[in-house]
Amino acid sequence: MEIEIAGIRYTSAITIIERPVQFDTSFLKSKKDDFLANDDDVFTTGFLHTIWVHLVDDEAMPETSNEVDNLLQEWDCQLSSFRTSGTGRLPEGPYFVTPLGIHQAYRLHPDTQGAFILPTCPVNNDPNT
Repeated sequence: MEIEIAGIRYTSAITIIERPVQFDTSFLKSKKDDFLANDDDVFTTGFLHTIWVHLVDDEAMPETSNEVDNLLQEWDCQLSSFRTSGTGRLPEGPYFVTPLGIHQAYRLHPDTQGAFILPTCPVNNDPNT
C-alpha cells in the first residue's frame, strides 16, 4: 500500500531487524513479542507487513525454512534485506521509507484516540517538518 501526501509517496511501514544467528520461527515470534511488549509506543503489527534484515559488509541473507515461510505468509509479511558497510547500523524497530530515505517512526504527541496513521518525515531545509 502506498499513500501520497503533498507529492511524496510513502510506502507501507517496515520493520528493520539485525541479521540473527538462527533465523527460525521462534526468533521471529520472539522479535515480534519484544517489539510489542517494549515501551515503544509506535510499534504495531502493521509494521510487520515488511521486514528488512540489516546485513553488514559481506553477511549473507539467512536461509528460510518452510516453517518460516509459512509464518511470514500467516503474518502477510514480505521479507527483504539491505546492506551497509562498516559501522553504518540502523537501530532495530519501525520505519517508513520514502524517496527521501529511511525514517525512524516516532510518535511526537500522545495518541489517546489511536489516530496515528500518517508519517511525518523531516526534510532538510524545510522549517515545516
